[in-house]
Amino acid sequence: MGALFKFLGFLFLVAVAVGVYYYNESLKMERESATYIQAKQPAVIVHWDEHAFLEELHPQVAKQHSRGELDSMFAGFARLGNLVKAEPPKGKTIEFFPAMKGQPWRAIYITHAEFEHGKATIAVEVAKDGDSWKMTDILVSSPLFGMPANGAPQNRTGLRTPVQFNNPLNAPVRK
Repeated sequence: MGALFKFLGFLFLVAVAVGVYYYNESLKMERESATYIQAKQPAVIVHWDEHAFLEELHPQVAKQHSRGELDSMFAGFARLGNLVKAEPPKGKTIEFFPAMKGQPWRAIYITHAEFEHGKATIAVEVAKDGDSWKMTDILVSSPLFGMPANGAPQNRTGLRTPVQFNNPLNAPVRK
């Protein structure tokens, strides 16, 4: 009976150690992704710079969209005009134990902003690609587009790329 309790105690300690590791890793990924989005998002949204977005777009996602799609999307965003003011992006990682599921760390950030021609809510999804973070989606909701500025999922303009991260190389593939 004593051996069983020792074994169960050992399993409990291993489970606690794994939990602490992933909790700390999650906090680290949240800090990294927040630093990334704070550094890169302004270059995209201040003047709706499509080239800045393309530089930060995950290459696998970029392959899934034509240049015409991206041009049209950013022409729509440009209707908002230049950025007047924005709240700091708020978000967090959206994967827990991603390595155990064969997926990269991902995070989503929401920014409420005011532009020359109206308010908008911007959602940017990012994923860790090797040692760096890359954007995998951008969605913009605005009354200017005939949509509420509260970020309602069914009423937004953006890539809306269904990305699945479960192939052996951890690269996104379209569903």
